[in-house]
Amino acid sequence: MKRILFFLTCLLLTGGLNSQTVFEIISNSPNHNLLQAAIEQQGLDGALSDVNSNLTVFAPTDAAINSIAAALGTDITGVLALPNLTDILTYHVVGTTVLAGDITNGDIVTPLSTTNTLKLTKTSTGNVFVNQAQVNAADLVGSNGVVHSIDAVVLPS
Repeated sequence: MKRILFFLTCLLLTGGLNSQTVFEIISNSPNHNLLQAAIEQQGLDGALSDVNSNLTVFAPTDAAINSIAAALGTDITGVLALPNLTDILTYHVVGTTVLAGDITNGDIVTPLSTTNTLKLTKTSTGNVFVNQAQVNAADLVGSNGVVHSIDAVVLPS
């Protein structure tokens, strides 16, 4: 028993339990099944699994994706058929790690889809927004970056 506790303590101290990639964090989340499906369908899972990368993913929840689908008058099948889906997905990814504690109000970051920039807002109460989407779970740290769960899909203009 002491050896097991020692092993678990060592894993925690060395970050061994943070060995999931950002894609694995998304895949293992019960709230990001639709995002996972879209990422896999577009063939972006490999890029988000690359342990040599350093990424921030602003991950819309299933509810957020269902909401955008309803606004478009479709369902997930229609969302997966969007011709610009890769651009939309890569608009949610930044090529550096951005932790919530490092954000200052008004920060501008450039997503992998460089169509537009993303504006990060931090309120006086500590709430973080990406454009109009609120971060509802921050700093899910993985081996190749961080995932922030958001309550809306952010769209490039």
